[in-house]
Amino acid sequence: MTLFQTSKDRLLRNVGRLKSNEFTFIGMGDSWAGNGQSSNAIFTAALSAVRNLKKKPLFILHNGDAVFTGTVQEFKTGGTYSGVPVKSLLQMIQDRNKGVPDIPFFIVPGNHEHTGINGPLTNFRTYIGPTHFAIHLPKIKTSIIGLDNSQVIGSNGSGQSIYGFAPGELTFLENELKQAQKNTVLTMHVPPRIGKWGDPRYFKDPTSTFGNARGQLTRFLSAVRGKVA
Repeated sequence: MTLFQTSKDRLLRNVGRLKSNEFTFIGMGDSWAGNGQSSNAIFTAALSAVRNLKKKPLFILHNGDAVFTGTVQEFKTGGTYSGVPVKSLLQMIQDRNKGVPDIPFFIVPGNHEHTGINGPLTNFRTYIGPTHFAIHLPKIKTSIIGLDNSQVIGSNGSGQSIYGFAPGELTFLENELKQAQKNTVLTMHVPPRIGKWGDPRYFKDPTSTFGNARGQLTRFLSAVRGKVA
């Protein structure tokens, strides 16, 4: 079974056991699993931090670039980086000592999940699951929707790729929103190019979410370092 199917089955069971509508969830992205010791160490630290939260999250949403080159080694089997063994994405998630094997984990594809630039998502589908999904949970009045907007649809004046939705994604979204619950969580890899997201200066602003993301992550991990395995 894929990660998606096992996670969905576990989520439905867990929701069935809830005694209230209150829950928490975790959002993360760009872990680049298998791309060397540094990436794996940061991802493992993040998973360990989640493990040690006082309140266990109902699910985890990963908004893509979970791996770096979309290979079987990065997704499933593990491999080597500069001659040193490195674990795969699934090996780290399912690690019983440092991972989160008992928390439903959902991933949408980013550009790095493709095998090659705008290549196929075959390995993603094989090991992770569908490239888009919707899970409706009436008991807790919540819907979880994941979309694929990791397709290269052009380039800008600097030759940088412009990413957009795969064919049929917006139709899929429109249909799922018709049955969406009061609380709807939507995840995708590339931020929509509207408002501040459409201004390239925003991503270079040291006071913005993205400009300060590294510092925020460092402070968070430092705060829980004593509790991280």
